[in-house]
Amino acid sequence: MRFISIFFALFTSQIVFASECNQQAVGATYQIQNKKVNYNFELWLSPNQVIHRNLSTNISELWEKNSLGMVKLTRYFDTHKRGIEYQPNELPESVKDWSEKQQLISNSLLTDMTLISTSGQGCDLTTKYQKQQDGNSIELEWLNHHALVKKLVVRHKSHVVDQIQLTQLVTNSIERDTVLSALTKLYTTDFIDVGDNESDPFLLKMINLGFVKHGASGVYTADGQVVGEEHHHH
Repeated sequence: MRFISIFFALFTSQIVFASECNQQAVGATYQIQNKKVNYNFELWLSPNQVIHRNLSTNISELWEKNSLGMVKLTRYFDTHKRGIEYQPNELPESVKDWSEKQQLISNSLLTDMTLISTSGQGCDLTTKYQKQQDGNSIELEWLNHHALVKKLVVRHKSHVVDQIQLTQLVTNSIERDTVLSALTKLYTTDFIDVGDNESDPFLLKMINLGFVKHGASGVYTADGQVVGEEHHHH
């Protein structure tokens, strides 16, 4: 009887523990800041699609992975209700890490970090990691169940501090699907066709602002720098 009682207690505790977290996040909102920027960022997740939304620039990126594991990007300019599509061969290798798209941090970096401590349980189980690299310090708080960043702080040797802080988790897939549906209804142009459509006022404006340029990767950050290039701080 004692064995049965112990077994029942263990079994019950496992059910309770499992029921503590029976939902998976399909979206998250983050605050991203350093001494130059402070803005909100949305992350939306489905198995082969990830959406990154910068609520400051009103630029959304839809990353998609096909059955061969190849990654393509559609960058939407929400204000203009237009988008530009980049095929896998038009993207630099440095932006094709799918784990980084889903989690904002790559699996390779995560596994290379040193575990410091764990706290909480169930949905709130959080692991703290740390890593020193090239004079920079990386501190991470990781939500184990959701496989998402809770807080990420990068202290650069140049004394610049970048911080990503989770502000909201979303478990309602309808919210994600609404965002995805709104984006995919927008008119898009293939990057390869941009050169043939420079009379298009929208494309001409994007070229002049540095979002789209001929050559290089064709993929530019909000400040006009090529994704994948080293950015030097002076």
